[in-house]
Amino acid sequence: MLKDFFSHIKGTKTVTGLEIHKDESGLVLHACKISLTGEKLKIEQTGTDMKNTIHFTKQFKTSHLVLCLTGKWIVTKKSEASGEINQQAINSLFPNIDSQDFYLQLSNKEDRNYVSIIRRQEVDDLTRQFSLLGYEIIAIMLGPVSGDEIIGSEEVQLDEKLLPAFTSAFQLLLQREVPGVVDDEMEKKRINFFAAVRFKHLMLWSACLLIFLYSVNLLVDNHYSALGQKAQNENKNTVTEVNKFRHQEREIAEKIELIKSGSWTGGLKFAFLIDRILAMMPTGIRLREISVNPVIESLRIGSSSSDSTRTKTIAINGVSSEAGMVNNWIFALKANSWIEDCQIVNYAAKKEDQKADFALILKLTDHEE
Repeated sequence: MLKDFFSHIKGTKTVTGLEIHKDESGLVLHACKISLTGEKLKIEQTGTDMKNTIHFTKQFKTSHLVLCLTGKWIVTKKSEASGEINQQAINSLFPNIDSQDFYLQLSNKEDRNYVSIIRRQEVDDLTRQFSLLGYEIIAIMLGPVSGDEIIGSEEVQLDEKLLPAFTSAFQLLLQREVPGVVDDEMEKKRINFFAAVRFKHLMLWSACLLIFLYSVNLLVDNHYSALGQKAQNENKNTVTEVNKFRHQEREIAEKIELIKSGSWTGGLKFAFLIDRILAMMPTGIRLREISVNPVIESLRIGSSSSDSTRTKTIAINGVSSEAGMVNNWIFALKANSWIEDCQIVNYAAKKEDQKADFALILKLTDHEE
């Protein structure tokens, strides 16, 4: 069973060649079922001297058939035309036939062209009969086929009666193109036959690949599961330790918030920073107040809301003779990397002396970040 499975993976093609010979006494059938796996040819089953299709169906299960029709229902003529046979050459060989009533087969042997014909009605009756019995005909050949055309045929030991059937099937499997009757429907069936073989081949390889990947996945999963179990056994108190670390993280975060709420300066040297701020102040500005970590609401004129303190903040109150000076000072302050933001929170111009009161808030970056 396993051997058969791997033979299918290699791309096994199986077909039955069936010669139907017609003479005065009636029909005689010879059949040969063969399979081709890679370069290995195997004769699966043979049968000779069968008298009708019923006799054939009792011996051979349903499969793909290649018919080789020989005997009195075939008429074959040699064409004197060189090169490819055209419709004009066919008409000259068979001037009195209607092409709609006959199947044609064009063949070339020993550099000579041959045209064979058979009545369409007789072929259609045969194919219809086999189709009703579950067989699928993928090619029809007219006339006997020589066993000498098969490569290595000297190694095949067969009854001479089986050579046409064997050769017809082997030609189709080996060459994929056979000198059969000219019929579009038959050509489609032949193409579908090889396409189905390729598709089955691909599906089987895909199934093998999926099984392989699944096996690898199981091995990897088992390996890491074993490692995880080992780690769990070696660290029985892992959950307790994780909870302990999380508790320590919460305590550290709470202490950081406590430090910040206690006016932590972030490691900044405010005396140095205030000196830098005043050095950038324009000469037209008179400073009234500068405070570190101020009560923010006290900066707003007339504010009566509750006070709130901010850390890493410098508040500036002053008087400017021109609005442009305040803007220039803000731009100069923002250009420093240690200032995160600079906002003007109040600006009130006085008409009597053309001066204005203003208030700025500087947000400083953390020196330790």
